Amino acid sequence: MGTQSRQNGGQSFHSVERRKQIRYRLDFPAIFSWESSQRSRLQGEGVTRDIGLEGVFIFTATYPPVETIIQLEVLLPPLTGARATIRIKGEARVLRVEPRREGVTGGFAVLSDGFKLYPPVTDKTKSEFNTVKKLLELRRSDE
Repeated sequence: MGTQSRQNGGQSFHSVERRKQIRYRLDFPAIFSWESSQRSRLQGEGVTRDIGLEGVFIFTATYPPVETIIQLEVLLPPLTGARATIRIKGEARVLRVEPRREGVTGGFAVLSDGFKLYPPVTDKTKSEFNTVKKLLELRRSDE
């Protein structure tokens, strides 16, 4: 766990990083849905800010309530030579909502026990994902 400090309008803020997994700053389309308290199915869409093995932050104008279980689908661009878009799917719990502020798009963070890839992973896609992972790690170290 790390710590971060920032200033806003002369006030100093100090936060503790509670994540246990690395998050990668990636902007991919995301679709999510949840059941309302009236039992109707609600849906929203947005763009990811960052993605990790167990969590995602999504920029969106539609916010599920905190503690709500959502169905999430993140659309990855085709990898080298792949014909179809790869999807990351899973069920996740909304941890926090960050409403829109002046000049800043709002969004929400979710935590999951894990996501699944569709179509299912083959040896070829594993190799391609390892290449992408290495590139992401290089990109992360450059930030």
